[in-house]
Amino acid sequence: GLSRHGRVIVATKKEPAESNTNYAQGGIACVIRDDDTFEDHIADTLSAGAGLCDEAVVRRIVSDGPARIAELEAMGLAFAARQDVPGGGYDLGKEGGHSRRRVLHAGDITGRKVEESLLARASAESNISMFDHFMVIDLITTQRLETDGENRCVNIIYIQATGSGEKGFEKDISQWSDRRTVPSMRTYFNHMHAYHISYAAFGNDGKSKTSYIRGRRYMPPQGLRGTELKPESVSETLFATGVKHHITIIKKDREIHMRIENQDEVVYCYMGNEKLPVITEGRIGLRHMYTRSATYKNFMVSTLPEKAPR
Repeated sequence: GLSRHGRVIVATKKEPAESNTNYAQGGIACVIRDDDTFEDHIADTLSAGAGLCDEAVVRRIVSDGPARIAELEAMGLAFAARQDVPGGGYDLGKEGGHSRRRVLHAGDITGRKVEESLLARASAESNISMFDHFMVIDLITTQRLETDGENRCVNIIYIQATGSGEKGFEKDISQWSDRRTVPSMRTYFNHMHAYHISYAAFGNDGKSKTSYIRGRRYMPPQGLRGTELKPESVSETLFATGVKHHITIIKKDREIHMRIENQDEVVYCYMGNEKLPVITEGRIGLRHMYTRSATYKNFMVSTLPEKAPR
């Protein structure tokens, strides 16, 4: 499937199981018996379709049927078997416009059983994320952002991050890492105490080539209002694609200091907000928004002793 080639997101407006498939009682027609053929199944389908079927599509679906049935069985779906003959194989039905017995059932809830098998398999795949009660509004792509193939969005580092402590958002954020796959910043600023630094990022208009470095101090549940760290830094030259950068970040009390170095320049940044409560503990985290991709090397975290030696 697609998950072998990249990350897959499945978004549903309700629960994942709430679908037409879940309520489908009919079976699945497939060439199973030795006295049945693909050509017979194709002919039955075209006849019942009364000229509305695309024959090429029908041929492909019919010929792929046995392999798809085998996949469902490998996922654990059990089709009804004949009870009158020991080892008699599938209990095939003859329905609708079919001239042979070729319809498999899983009780009278075949659709539900198929869906349960598929959802279980999807849940077991690390590259597939399921988001229920979500509405997809738009698909953001490189072409849509008009960035000429350079799809840079946001790299983020979290400093001293802790969960809000609410159910599902434990103080130790490593315990709710599954929730952090949700592509929504609300998951973070509504449920996490942290210093958030965005960098290697273009402006939100999708056209600007000026990168910014921006900081916030998340304080759930107030959202983003009043969480800004000042000042914000901008650069016309930092974070070019393919260029290595050495980034040093020092956090002291309510202040964040950054040193960013590449082969051509060294840039220093400062940001802070004296009005916001200080954070004294938590984890360090990395995150990418959209499709921004970066690799990290020699990542180190250190702390100063509470009392410097004399």
